[in-house]
Amino acid sequence: MKEHTNVSMNQLLSRDETILMRGVAIFFIMIHNFLHLLLPVKENEFVYNPANFRLFIEHIKNQPEWIWADVFSFLGWYGVVVFIFLSAYGLSMKYESLSTGNESTCHFIIRHWKKTVKLMLLPMILYAVLVSIARSQLFSLKKLFLQLSLVSNFTFPELIEPGVFWFFGLIFQLYVVYRLLIYRRSSLFLLSLSVLSIGIIILYAALNRSTSMLMHNFIGWMLPFSLGIIVSRYDISCFIDKSWKCYLILISGLFFLILMNANIYTWTLSPLIAVGVSVSFVKILKSSSIIKMLGELSAFIFVIHPIVRLIMQSNYMKALFRVNDSLPYTMSLVTYTVVFVILSIIGAKLYSMLLDIRLLKHNE
Repeated sequence: MKEHTNVSMNQLLSRDETILMRGVAIFFIMIHNFLHLLLPVKENEFVYNPANFRLFIEHIKNQPEWIWADVFSFLGWYGVVVFIFLSAYGLSMKYESLSTGNESTCHFIIRHWKKTVKLMLLPMILYAVLVSIARSQLFSLKKLFLQLSLVSNFTFPELIEPGVFWFFGLIFQLYVVYRLLIYRRSSLFLLSLSVLSIGIIILYAALNRSTSMLMHNFIGWMLPFSLGIIVSRYDISCFIDKSWKCYLILISGLFFLILMNANIYTWTLSPLIAVGVSVSFVKILKSSSIIKMLGELSAFIFVIHPIVRLIMQSNYMKALFRVNDSLPYTMSLVTYTVVFVILSIIGAKLYSMLLDIRLLKHNE
């Protein structure tokens, strides 16, 4: 049964702090998605692999000067966790207050579908055109349809292209799950969903079955999503009301975030630590014009950076920047990555301006 009692909302994060968190998250996601295709160190995002953790630790010991690259490649995917947490936090703050939340379920779902598709439509078409030219073969219309209809996550992961766009299918699923199952229900029910989802992931792993399908869909992300809603309902500011507490959470959290990748059981709980690290970091940071700018452009960077990555990781661009796939750890990698980041930000800014112009014309 739905919980009809009034929900007390507690604002743990200010609007500026959520923007900063988005900025940090998109920075990690962007560089992660670029580097993990180049470096031998891979992440444990969709399927847990203990060998990835061992290789990451080995690289830190043997080549500490490249720790920045390996950290982005191995841990950068936790930026997705932060985005999901913030999405849930924002939904709860907006729709579970007394003054809002009267929108019909059907209208809620359709509106969020339109909003998501509108953001990714032009970049998806541009990506399809570029791929068709590069491969001298028409981009799969099946992939295009599945992606734009936001149902590709239910298919085989290899049908999702560009791979980064799996996130849009996931976030839409979470919007639907929120409205149909979670909206104004008890926190105990929400915790039960999280425990159930973790149990399913661990069971799949124990049976030697791939967790990729689960992690491409809402089941694999219920923990950070539930956390966002619960944090909006209960006052936990006492944990971060002092600078020393924030520093303690940040430093210890980074240590445990790495350590929790040592086995499948703690890995499933590691998103909790990633959120704590991110919240404590922005509380310490307080303000940053550059990170705030990234946060404000985060949605646009998300849809544009796969296109920039496609261009930058072409054979021509690799040769231009002297990037060697068999020996990637050179100074060329630094320049190569910086140029990718700058071009992604410029492309995102131009796309945001384009959408603003289209919106103005639509409203005239």
